[in-house]
Order: sequence, then C-alpha cells, then structure tokens
Amino acid sequence: MEIRRRFYAAEWGTSSVQLSPEAGSETFPNHLDIAQITISTTATTPNTDFWEASGSGCGRFEVIIRKLT
Repeated sequence: MEIRRRFYAAEWGTSSVQLSPEAGSETFPNHLDIAQITISTTATTPNTDFWEASGSGCGRFEVIIRKLT
C-alpha cells in the first residue's frame, strides 16, 4: 500500500519542520488521512534553503509513505 500527498512547510523551529497538507490535495478515508507531519533534523536550525517558510510560495513537498510487508 502506498499513500502520496503534497505538503508544504507550515512552520519550522529548532531542529524540526512541520508539514501540512496542501489545499486541494487528495483526501483519503479517515483511517489513512494525514493531517500533519513533523520532521526532526540533526541541524541546530533547519536549512531554510530547503525548508522554506509558509507563505513564501515555495517549500512544497510530495510525501510518499509505503507500507512494507
């Protein structure tokens, strides 16, 4: 099983970035829906060249989650 969904960097702070679903991206049944993803980084501050802030018009990501059996 695989889920693909587009997200954007909603906020970032010390060593983490929060991704939120892009408006209009696919919707899934409640048991498969993803409302938010938080990524921890090893950097003291997330790299803003990659994790662009909300409202910048960029910072969009496609997240793929694949269940391995």
